[in-house]
Amino acid sequence: MKTEKLTRALYAVLILLSFCSCRKASDDCGKDKISNRVFIIYSCGHNNLSSMLLDDIREVGENITHEMCRESDRIIVFNHASVGRNYSAPVNPVLMQMYRNKKGVLVKDTLKVFQSKTYASDGTPSEEGYTGSDPKTLVEVLQYVKKNFPSKQYSLLMSSHGTGWLPYNYYSTGVITKTFGADYSGSGSMGVPYEIDVKDLAQAFRTADMKFEYILMDACFMGGVETAYELGDVCRYFLASQTEIWGDGLVYTSILNNIFARDPEKGLTAICGEYMEYYRKMGSPATISLVDCSAMDLLARVCRELFEKYRSEMNSTYVKETAQVFRPTTTTSGWYNKTFFYDLEDVLLASGIDGDEQAALSSALGACVLFKDATDKLFDGSALKHHCGLTMFLPVAAKAELSGYYRGFMWNKDTALVK
Repeated sequence: MKTEKLTRALYAVLILLSFCSCRKASDDCGKDKISNRVFIIYSCGHNNLSSMLLDDIREVGENITHEMCRESDRIIVFNHASVGRNYSAPVNPVLMQMYRNKKGVLVKDTLKVFQSKTYASDGTPSEEGYTGSDPKTLVEVLQYVKKNFPSKQYSLLMSSHGTGWLPYNYYSTGVITKTFGADYSGSGSMGVPYEIDVKDLAQAFRTADMKFEYILMDACFMGGVETAYELGDVCRYFLASQTEIWGDGLVYTSILNNIFARDPEKGLTAICGEYMEYYRKMGSPATISLVDCSAMDLLARVCRELFEKYRSEMNSTYVKETAQVFRPTTTTSGWYNKTFFYDLEDVLLASGIDGDEQAALSSALGACVLFKDATDKLFDGSALKHHCGLTMFLPVAAKAELSGYYRGFMWNKDTALVK
């Protein structure tokens, strides 16, 4: 999940209305041309992040230049935001193109409006209709973009709440139930009838037959090895955080220049650097990493050998209590007081791998983790002592039912962490 900041004002209604205007695309930025690059923002804000996600889209719009249009770079935005905190009011998701025309006017061209799902008083969603945190919506959005905006390169930013690789309906309190997105229901309620599992997310990309140069996750806890590896066949680069992300999210005022940089690695590294600089100046905890998914095979091979050799050590209480964990455990809240995300490298170091094995692991991580950075404190105020840029599941630290679900991940199939 993203962590809400109370200092952000709720401008959802006014901003949402401004996004729903229908303007015909001008000849110089229409859908008929082959695009050079298409940047898709997939924003799921039918929740308590609605105003903040709308602000992010507004900031992107303010920084669009006509030069981007002339360079055949396209910005496509999917937006599903609630009207303030009234989550029982259906809001139709909107797909639009944003660009600046020759006169310097920002154009928000509504491409498609989706009929929203409705919800019963208990939060049960209707069978018909669309919501942002539903794989079928994601598939339709991507298929539309691919058909109407053929391009040499696609990139994607996904913004909402996030809970990493965890399965549907794992949290018993109904606060957050699975991995990406969160569509709340009811007036002031935080029930979540829809989110997208990582497995379903990857399958949606495959169903849409869509591959991306990079995927950016502006959502909490998505920077795990399981997620990056699962998406390895649909994207080259993967950018995410190992911990919570504040409601401000990434630095949207400069993100377009970096997204459309001629050198993808340089642009993405700049996004990471600006993110960390922003939160360090605010005195706020933060973590982030950039992963080359095409270089993760070596890491999987190294980890498979180490997982097998040190299986008993990894499952010890010592490793559970010693290895770096990226989730607060000091709270008494039942749904939040759980530890699922451990630093991958620190787990194996605590398990006692020898010097040669440490060197092999470090080399494998260095090949795929292109950038990593973290503040010295976590969100609960505890010290951060190790950060390799990827988290992992530690079976001994969670309930048994998670292991059964975990077996289905490509990472587990290739590393046999859970047999």
